[in-house]
Amino acid sequence: MYRVESLNFPNPVPSPHFPSSSHSSGLYNPCTSSLPLQPSPLTPPPTPLTPPPTPLTPSPRPLTPPPPPPTPPPPPLTPPPPSSDSSTPSSDPSTPSSPP
Repeated sequence: MYRVESLNFPNPVPSPHFPSSSHSSGLYNPCTSSLPLQPSPLTPPPTPLTPPPTPLTPSPRPLTPPPPPPTPPPPPLTPPPPSSDSSTPSSDPSTPSSPP
């Protein structure tokens, strides 16, 4: 069977996550080699930490609650009286049942 033998031996290739000697010696540092020696003008100006003053007086509110909306009149509980003309259809009472 195939067996990985490299796990028992140290890896000769240095991992890129570990800092190499060139970074500590200062010969080449990719983080600071492209930066100018003068202070960078891209730093934002210091923002004031104090928030804008809020008005201490709240907006005046009416102490009396608004009047409730007018309630509609209750529907009549009694059914409407039946029409005297029994030939008139109840679905459309406006149409006369008499033939033209």
